[in-house]
Amino acid sequence: MLQVFMFLMFITNLIASFMLYFSDRRNLPNRWAALFVLGASIGALGYVIKDTVIPWTMESQLINEFLDSIWIVQKMMLVGSNYLCPFGMLLFSLTYAQWINTKKKHRTTIAILLIPIMAMAYNTSFEKAEPFSFVWLFTWAGPYFFGACIILIISYWKETNLNQKRNRRNMAIILIPPTIATLLLNNILRIFYGELELFRYLPVFAVIAFVVYGIFLYLDGVLGIRIRIERQTISNQLKAISMSSSMLNHAIRNRLAIMDLSLEHIHSESIQNKCSSIEQYADVAMTELKQMLAMIERIQKQLNDVTVELKPIRIIELINYVVDGFMKLPGSNKIVVHYEYSIDPIILCDQVHISETLLNLMKNASEAMGPNGGSIRISMNIERKQLVIKVSDNGPGIREEDVSKLFEPFFSTKKRNANFGLGLTYCYLVVQAHRGKLEVESELGTGTTFSIRFTQKLNLNDDRIRSIESERGVGQVGIN
Repeated sequence: MLQVFMFLMFITNLIASFMLYFSDRRNLPNRWAALFVLGASIGALGYVIKDTVIPWTMESQLINEFLDSIWIVQKMMLVGSNYLCPFGMLLFSLTYAQWINTKKKHRTTIAILLIPIMAMAYNTSFEKAEPFSFVWLFTWAGPYFFGACIILIISYWKETNLNQKRNRRNMAIILIPPTIATLLLNNILRIFYGELELFRYLPVFAVIAFVVYGIFLYLDGVLGIRIRIERQTISNQLKAISMSSSMLNHAIRNRLAIMDLSLEHIHSESIQNKCSSIEQYADVAMTELKQMLAMIERIQKQLNDVTVELKPIRIIELINYVVDGFMKLPGSNKIVVHYEYSIDPIILCDQVHISETLLNLMKNASEAMGPNGGSIRISMNIERKQLVIKVSDNGPGIREEDVSKLFEPFFSTKKRNANFGLGLTYCYLVVQAHRGKLEVESELGTGTTFSIRFTQKLNLNDDRIRSIESERGVGQVGIN
């Protein structure tokens, strides 16, 4: 029975390792998590070989050289698992908690953490029954495992973003129990009660962790895997809708062009024959027709793929330009716009698309607050060496079940007929085209915050990125 659990541990961990790595290969936490889980998978396969393949080989009376080779492979898997798991787990925790945020720190940390592993590897012998001492293994693997758990807990405790805090909680629930079980059964108890082989019960914890991982993957997403699936779904929806709307647009515009030409003839004839009533109805019909044409063109424009032209842009000037334009819109006289800039960055972005995105977010906030107005807060700061622009309002907030649908095409919480439900979809596409993230947090009765996160790394030593002492650094525009 335990052999079956070991085989399941091998399969489930191997699948999880590939999912973590290929969901985002450029993401460091994903890489180290994949290494940690792969180490557990290799260890499980090693014990499957020891308990099934080697006994079968001995019973089959195969040549000794072949049997010796299988023993060496099994021991190599044992070594690889016990060395990779604590190493990968600690590096995952450090990068996931973003305690390591530069390439130099990352490389230095790897070099330091490899020192005990290289020392043990030097004394590893595949000729012995146990290729290494579990006592010496515990002297460094124990602190690695324990330290990783503490880091996960601290990162959850200190996180202020509600969505990120939930993700860190999920990650701690998934990883800490099997890590503690590994530390206890495979390291501590193995030193004193090795003959009991309690480590063989580790697959139970691994399978439970995999089930919990699957649940959280479905509900909230883990290490960006669900986010990637959702993004792909939205992109596929947009492609299908855009193609359909293009064909429909072409067909409708042809028919409307004929109607437009006919109405112009009717209008001309009514003027010549002095039929004022017919002229009046023709004017109404032509006005409505032009509005329909404009509406079709607007929908098609918002559904088309966003192509960005990246140029160095001073973001404060861009935001100020957007705010000035927003304050000229009808109804904005009842809105107070607060702004808070802690930095003055220049980044590569598309000025037109980012301006339109910010304006859309501000207009959404204004419409959400209703005719009585309210306040919009725009802030800009650096989080984890990434530029984050936040647009917040003190409106009624958005229901939790609607938050996950906000970026879907044609979904809208507004009741106005003029709204097509494409504004936030467009914003999503613009931010995605910049390889960024558009995040939303909302609480009923409190308000909503949209965050544009530019994932391009910023050099904080760059002279172009400086703290703001004046020049609209903190203040407000609008009614007092």
